[in-house]
Amino acid sequence: MASRAEVKVVGFRWLSSRPNSACEQCARLHNQEFYYQPKAGQRSVNDMPEPPLHPNCRCHTEPITVTTVELEAQDGKPSFIDGGSKALGGYWKNNGRGLLDGPVYQKWCGQYWSAGRDIRDSSARGAADPSPADDLDAACSGHDDCYELFDEDYCDRQLIENMQALSDDPHMWRNPPENAEDAKNFRKWATVWFKLRVFSRQLRPVVSPWYFPNAE
Repeated sequence: MASRAEVKVVGFRWLSSRPNSACEQCARLHNQEFYYQPKAGQRSVNDMPEPPLHPNCRCHTEPITVTTVELEAQDGKPSFIDGGSKALGGYWKNNGRGLLDGPVYQKWCGQYWSAGRDIRDSSARGAADPSPADDLDAACSGHDDCYELFDEDYCDRQLIENMQALSDDPHMWRNPPENAEDAKNFRKWATVWFKLRVFSRQLRPVVSPWYFPNAE
């Protein structure tokens, strides 16, 4: 199977020309790293000063790069999808998943499915490049991120809005899919499923006291 390599600049590292004898300001910046998308504890490139800091300053920056190698899809199936059968635009029972786990689409759409792997499997091999494959995949990626900050109901509603905001014609999306028919079918199925999920939460306060007498 063919592969492709991609080198991406994710940030910069500050280097002083003479760290042991540099001025206090330059020495303090030596080996400091700044990122375009900083994680917790990392600094943003927006906070990085531009060299030179002063006359005769010889400080410079070097790019921080990440190289990814991703296998190309085979027979129309993404390389990180192992087995399974396609239906409703997604793959079912792939990567050792059960039928009740539901379908997955690209790298981010699907229960327990993030960055092209099942998050319950610690040894799973995910997508080499976890960036969303298209606009629908991006909506699912944002849904995963939302769960880390807000409650499920809010995030599910946001996902529904984001999916409905996409054109009915996937060819018109800002980042269109490789297979428009799969994207259209999965978007339709996922929108209905999440609407039912939100609706079921609305019924709980009404149903629970009657159906579950001891429910708080």
